[in-house]
Amino acid sequence: MQYKGYGAYHLRTVFSDLLHLYFYHCHYQYIVPITSEEKHIAQRGFDHVWGLYENVVPLTKLLAKQATAKPQAQKTRQQRLQTPQSFIYVGSQQINRHARILLVDDIYTTGRTLWHARQCLRHHGFINDIDSFTLGR
Repeated sequence: MQYKGYGAYHLRTVFSDLLHLYFYHCHYQYIVPITSEEKHIAQRGFDHVWGLYENVVPLTKLLAKQATAKPQAQKTRQQRLQTPQSFIYVGSQQINRHARILLVDDIYTTGRTLWHARQCLRHHGFINDIDSFTLGR
């Protein structure tokens, strides 16, 4: 809560050692962070997911999140499950569509965000494995 909710950016490295151990054995061509909406990044002053992983693994920005009426954290489980697609593809056309992708996020609640991210990538021609990793559930 301190990191994301109150902007305690210095806490982004708390999990770095554990993340390094995990990612040492992972072999993905692209590790794609689930980014926040631009207005949330502006309010917080940083992208919390990018901050967690940027010093651990090379990140590739393939997705951007469009503005929504209400943040996920303020929705009930039912409202989250009914959330429409909010990701747009921002990667280049030269990206290898046969690459293995790992989506990284901070918290898994219903899985809807990761499902939308995966669907967006599938819609743009990614045909290989699209796995996910989150710090907590």
